[in-house]
Amino acid sequence: FSKMKVIYDKFIDLNKSICEQEMQLTEDMFQAEWNDYIIDIGWKPEIDCSGEFVTYLVKNANWDEPIFVSKTKNIQQLLVDVAYCISKIDFK
Repeated sequence: FSKMKVIYDKFIDLNKSICEQEMQLTEDMFQAEWNDYIIDIGWKPEIDCSGEFVTYLVKNANWDEPIFVSKTKNIQQLLVDVAYCISKIDFK
């Protein structure tokens, strides 16, 4: 993320359980951008620990046709998804 501009970072503490942080589980947890690319991470449904992380990679603000979308409850898979998104961004 070093080249990306962080728009907001309200991400949860990875050292605590998800349900301990239920009030922080929102659609707007993290967003970063680089040129025309946006990585967005949220939680759906909000404030419900039975939900899941939703990760988007969007180009040119085209939210209707994202480059990548993933849903997971697993933190390790979330990290894999974010790494995949970063690999798809042209940092030139």
